[in-house]
Amino acid sequence: MNINVSTFESFYNLAKQEIIQNHPNKALIYIQIHLKNHPSDAYAYLLKGNIYSLLKQYQNSIIQYDKCNKLNPSIAECYNSLAYSYSKLNKYQTAIKLVSTAIELNPKFLDAYYNKGIFLMKSKTKYAFNEALKTFTKLYSLNRNMHEALLQRGICLVRLNRLEEALIELNTFIELVPNNVQAFFELGYILSSLGKYQEAIEANNKVLNLNPNFINAHYNKALCYIELKNFNSAIDEFNEVLKINNNDVLSLFKRGECYIEQKHFTHALADFEKVIDFEKFNASAYYNKGICLSNFKNYREAKKAFQIAVKLNPKNEVYYHTLGNCLRKMKKHKEAIEMYEKGKEIKKNKDNKNIFNEQNNKDNFEDDDLINKININNLNKINLENKNIIFKRTKTTKEINKCNFENNINENGLVSHIKEVLKGDSINKLVKKLDFKKAVTMKHKLDKFNKK
Repeated sequence: MNINVSTFESFYNLAKQEIIQNHPNKALIYIQIHLKNHPSDAYAYLLKGNIYSLLKQYQNSIIQYDKCNKLNPSIAECYNSLAYSYSKLNKYQTAIKLVSTAIELNPKFLDAYYNKGIFLMKSKTKYAFNEALKTFTKLYSLNRNMHEALLQRGICLVRLNRLEEALIELNTFIELVPNNVQAFFELGYILSSLGKYQEAIEANNKVLNLNPNFINAHYNKALCYIELKNFNSAIDEFNEVLKINNNDVLSLFKRGECYIEQKHFTHALADFEKVIDFEKFNASAYYNKGICLSNFKNYREAKKAFQIAVKLNPKNEVYYHTLGNCLRKMKKHKEAIEMYEKGKEIKKNKDNKNIFNEQNNKDNFEDDDLINKININNLNKINLENKNIIFKRTKTTKEINKCNFENNINENGLVSHIKEVLKGDSINKLVKKLDFKKAVTMKHKLDKFNKK
């Protein structure tokens, strides 16, 4: 490389020109020469950091940006670039803080707003999507030509499950930018989620017209066809996915299910065996393999498949029931009955748990409402721990069963007891709303409290 220039800006400008021409390695040589002569040039360290970032050497870029910040901590572009490097290392919380600093230094820094929104979305929490939505809204208010902000706002609304709003946002974006692959893909997802499967298929067709290798569009089309009970078309779409990626386990699994719907058990069995090759611990794949083998009346092998499914997922009552059916057809009635009983027990436990959770949620809501109404002045002698003992609903049926219902305690006696212990008129409201079992539970807790 021949260098015939020596002024302050020459090497710096040469570095910038090489970046524009996409020659980051040459740019790196020029900026290093510049820094040898001018080691206190903060903007040169910023440029050097950008060069390392282009080379995807993000740790090195961070070192250069830190040097820039030490020399001049008020350069907004440096914080934005530093944030980008941290995001590439999946350190999104750090990136968000840094890009927020860039915005504080320059409240009209459009790139910083965009990056902040993207970093928030990648952190994948509900709170983050709300914040990202606000950020893209602010960006669009600063510059109405930033149409990308509309797209990202629409995606945020999708992730927040505000689908109707997302639909409006994306349609607005598509009117402005009619050939955006991501927009049509997100539109397809929204439409399928709203049950508009044919429209969703059309949106995914537009995706594939723009990008024939967009594998997820084929997959989503297939799911829409399944909802429409068009299993032949669904299989065709899964075939397209598997042409691009023959190891796509989800497509193999879903195609196998479609074959079962069509009673093409040979093809289905082949798919589920491939799934098992990739995922040895996929209980559903073993279960479906058993279904296929049962239809071939190969009950011995089907039994093995169902047993593995049960072992991998012992809390699925359907697996026990189907294994029971298989054993019954093998004339192993005693074993079949055992499987049926286990399945019934699991289902019963699930149903009881669901009922209890619903009741518990309801009780917690009622108790919270009552606590808010209690006159705190009457409870100022009771510490926080004791308040929890008195007013919290028992959490499990086991605790309720421990209460002694055989004591000759009537409801009026309980009311008097509770009044005496708590000595607060405001508790009347609580007592009146309690049923008998709830009151007994409260007394049991109060007795424990008194002993302490």
